[in-house]
Amino acid sequence: MKKISVLALAFLLIVSLISPAAKVDAAGFKDVNSKYWAKDEIHYLANLNIINGYTNGKFGVNDPVKRSHVAVILYRALELDSADVPDPGFKDVPVTHPAYKEIATCVAYGLFDQAEYFKPEKSMTRAQMAKVFADSFELVPAMAVPFKDVKKSDWFYQPVQALANYNITVGSDGYFKPNKPLTRAEFSVFLARIMEPTFRPGVNAVIESASYKANGNLVANLVIYNNTNHYITELNSRFTLYAESEEIASHAFTKENPYPLKFKSFGLAPKGEKSITVEFKPNEITKKVELTEDTMLEVLFLYEYYYK
Repeated sequence: MKKISVLALAFLLIVSLISPAAKVDAAGFKDVNSKYWAKDEIHYLANLNIINGYTNGKFGVNDPVKRSHVAVILYRALELDSADVPDPGFKDVPVTHPAYKEIATCVAYGLFDQAEYFKPEKSMTRAQMAKVFADSFELVPAMAVPFKDVKKSDWFYQPVQALANYNITVGSDGYFKPNKPLTRAEFSVFLARIMEPTFRPGVNAVIESASYKANGNLVANLVIYNNTNHYITELNSRFTLYAESEEIASHAFTKENPYPLKFKSFGLAPKGEKSITVEFKPNEITKKVELTEDTMLEVLFLYEYYYK
């Protein structure tokens, strides 16, 4: 039996970001074969009609993703309402621009900044992507994740931290590479990870619901996703629960016992999932709030696991 310690971070309960869509044939992209590293994420988004390929039959996996394309994709993914959206007044986005509606709507929702020029054909960097995603999906970091090329003084520090907290990005050898242009394939992977937890690397926790019991305990129903190549035999963990981005409960722990919740017979296979229930005692509830089915819930998940 082997033991591995990993820091798992917060995961958002995304409620009805997209409506179920009829499945379309997305397997026909000429540059996305069965062994392509991002094929599942690309096909996932294409099947939901969120992102399309080119008329030549290719997806354009290595093409830089343009700002106008990002606006169109976010407009579809978030199902934004374009009714009565004002003209943002960009000098390079006239009302005749093919992405005018989507760009104007994204600006109205605060996903892009108001400026003199939108630069619709300009490619996006990984840092710019982080900001747009953090703003679009209201991702807020709960703790610091170190990257060698991301300093606290950088304008993109908070957005990058948010993506790292949600396991949307894990970096490469300790680097985030903020100035690297983003390809269409990379953009698809990041977006798919936000929308579908099973695409996120590592071990992930997604909260489905939470409620108070008669004894004063707070009960949270979670799903654990194992996106590692290990069969997890035991899981030691602790959780912090957030409602509308505000902490409401956190498991008590000590330096000697940082993971007070022990799941001795976990038995979770690679790419598998398992539903669990965790409870917070009254002394672990930091703020009691009303919980409804519309409450946005998040969970911070810290753990170590044993595997074979």
